[in-house]
Amino acid sequence: MYLIKFYSMKIFLLLFLFSPFSLLSQNRREIDSLDKLFKTAQHDTIKILAISEKAFLYRVVNPDTSMILAQEAFDKSEQIGFEKGKAMAFNSMAAVAHKLGKYLEALDIAHKAIVIFENIKDNQNIARSYNIIGDVYRTQRNYLKALEYFKKSLKIGEQNQDKRSIARAWNNIGFMHIDLGDYSSALEALEKSLAVNKQLNNKLLISYNLNNIGDVYLKKQKYKEALDYYEQSLTMKQSLGDKWAMTYTYNGMSQVYQKQKDFDKSISCGLKGLEIAKEIKALSEIKMLHESLYHIYKDKGDYTNALKHHEYYKQSNDSLFSVEKAKSTAYLENKVELEKKEKEMTLLAKNNELNKLNASKRMRELVLIVIILILIIIFFVVRPAILTILAQNKMLKNIAFTQSHHVRRHLVNIMGALNLLKEEKIPLDESQKQLFNYLEDSSENLDNTIHKIVTDVNELEKNNSKSFIERLSNLFKRK
Repeated sequence: MYLIKFYSMKIFLLLFLFSPFSLLSQNRREIDSLDKLFKTAQHDTIKILAISEKAFLYRVVNPDTSMILAQEAFDKSEQIGFEKGKAMAFNSMAAVAHKLGKYLEALDIAHKAIVIFENIKDNQNIARSYNIIGDVYRTQRNYLKALEYFKKSLKIGEQNQDKRSIARAWNNIGFMHIDLGDYSSALEALEKSLAVNKQLNNKLLISYNLNNIGDVYLKKQKYKEALDYYEQSLTMKQSLGDKWAMTYTYNGMSQVYQKQKDFDKSISCGLKGLEIAKEIKALSEIKMLHESLYHIYKDKGDYTNALKHHEYYKQSNDSLFSVEKAKSTAYLENKVELEKKEKEMTLLAKNNELNKLNASKRMRELVLIVIILILIIIFFVVRPAILTILAQNKMLKNIAFTQSHHVRRHLVNIMGALNLLKEEKIPLDESQKQLFNYLEDSSENLDNTIHKIVTDVNELEKNNSKSFIERLSNLFKRK
């Protein structure tokens, strides 16, 4: 099982970072669509989003172009205050920084993107940021931390019912379980990713899923199942023309046949993969296949060819030595800084939560102060006004009762005289009768009016305070 972990890591990179060969053929149409959108868009925000997405697609094909586009999108976003554009540009910058081995910078930029996305509640792009951070930790071999961020991405994808994010997250989780040696969990996650990609009819990612599941079965020493998945993957990659990915499938098949002691088929697959790797000038894959062929010929007992491929392997290894050494050095230099940065990010998150709690406390205190001020105003301003009105009402009541009493006294005299005339039965002509009846009716109406005035004054005194407070309350409501 030599170097299988190395090969699985290569396949892992295949799914996440895509080679220039496969990316160009797969995403050329999408890039063309973004170019067309940029030319026809009426609003600056749409143009900025097109630039940002294009930058993300170019992150592997041409990191320099990707960084230039991302910086352009960021500058334009800052000019018009477009927060989403800035955050998407940050995501592209973080992905490029990771590709260039600037792991600390990648983490820092990705976390900046997350802060903005959280403020504008853009969960879908937070998931992309989590994937970038997970990739960085994976590269640094911090598999548990990578798994944590990939699971965060999966949770968001499921909440948004974003199948592409779900498929990507399950695949990432599967590879973390491979690196942790939990092959059952890895297989379960990869099969979930495959099922979603089949729903999306994403043939490229289906072919990668099939290859990756084949890797798991190879590690589990289930060679028949491994070969079946490799063959399915190879058929799809051939139809897609994905030559770079085919080199890994041929390499996996050669290992299966080697374990089964079928050296002729093992060598045939290895040589086919090597031929393709040379055709596309994929130096890392050339090295991988020379090493595989060296072990196959050695197991077969063909030491002449084994030595030949071992020499080729050493030559290609020397060509890659400076790159690998640089990456190793970067890993050692950044490991402490990454741990320090993670602690800083954790502290920042706690501080943000504390600030939110303090802001909530200040708001409650402000509301309490406002309520107290309103009560003070009511006590020192409104209350005296109410008391004044009540005093005035009482005075008006006394006046009304006094005047009513005086009026009723005279009215009683008039009504008494009318009753006396009526009892004496003094003969009256027609006009006198009409005048008498008029005086009698008027006296009775006036008596009823005086009675109503007294009743209304009593009722006014009873309800006046309540009515005034209600009107005052309604006045405040209108304001």
